[in-house]
Amino acid sequence: MKQREEYILKMQKQLTALNTMLSQFEHQAEEKTTAAHAKYLKEKHHLEEQSKNIQKNLAEMRDATEESWKKMLSSTEKLHLALVNSLQYFKAQLKAQRPPDDQSH
Repeated sequence: MKQREEYILKMQKQLTALNTMLSQFEHQAEEKTTAAHAKYLKEKHHLEEQSKNIQKNLAEMRDATEESWKKMLSSTEKLHLALVNSLQYFKAQLKAQRPPDDQSH
């Protein structure tokens, strides 16, 4: 039981940090061109959906039996890794996008 609660708390802290990053990315995207902004909003929505799926898994884990929560561990880890990778890609795309007046360089 203690291991499960520690895992859930750890994942919730990581999701909170990732959601904070999403908010920061939105502010950065607002500074970009309209087309780029729309692209980033679409990606942000996708990332938020991934985060919601992980939250759902964590809620199910909290209520699961000892044996079944351990089975759920692998799928939750995979979802978390996919979210982190998506966020890193999104972050790189934001950094690569230059303001319109700098695109000639």
